[in-house]
Amino acid sequence: MNIKKTAVVIVMLSAFNTSAYERYSLFKDYIEPSNQISSNTDRVLLITKKVSTSVDSKDAAAYTYNSSGRVLTRNYVDSTFTYEYNSDGSLKSAQALMKQGQNNSYIQHTKENFISEYVYEERSQQLAQENKRVFNDFDTDFTGVPKATYEITYQYNEESQLIKRKKIPISGTDTVSVEFHYSYNNNDRLIKIREVNTLNEIETNELLLEYYSNGEINGEIKKATQTLFGKGTKVIELGY
Repeated sequence: MNIKKTAVVIVMLSAFNTSAYERYSLFKDYIEPSNQISSNTDRVLLITKKVSTSVDSKDAAAYTYNSSGRVLTRNYVDSTFTYEYNSDGSLKSAQALMKQGQNNSYIQHTKENFISEYVYEERSQQLAQENKRVFNDFDTDFTGVPKATYEITYQYNEESQLIKRKKIPISGTDTVSVEFHYSYNNNDRLIKIREVNTLNEIETNELLLEYYSNGEINGEIKKATQTLFGKGTKVIELGY
């Protein structure tokens, strides 16, 4: 699987195969100074935005990394993400915490306060299970009782590509499991993700990806089309 291209999709859906990441940050925040991704060590530390037409600017995002270049924190106007790793570099836990009060954030980076812990298959070291705890929206330190918990399982094909992710509610008001199905083209690039409600086997969400096939940007995502069934379709075209 092409790690770089997959990372873009991961950002869109917040669903990622952590075992695929070895030398890169979890999210596509890095700068690629050349075509050799493996030689890339640059990382974005701070993003500022200009407010209206004034000369004032505000910090929109700040990032910290460990010595291996893996992201430790992503600090936004509206929320903060924190990551912890195992000794082999695999992701151990991730958490997101929304900031309280009014904030001028154009993007809502998380819709819930949560902590996810990851379990890997011993032989293949592939991500096998995610245990997720969701907390009250006004929680500030994760010390309260979770309002919901989920068990998320991961399934792969013979090429070690993620083909299904199943989110199973353990506690809370959700009672129906949701499945995400992944499809790839002949070049091992992700081309489709389907979200299915397992209660009635109804498809509720679909993401289709198209790639550039020639020139200097060969292999980059060209267009992403997301359909929320019953709510409309959104198309995003990307240029480089």
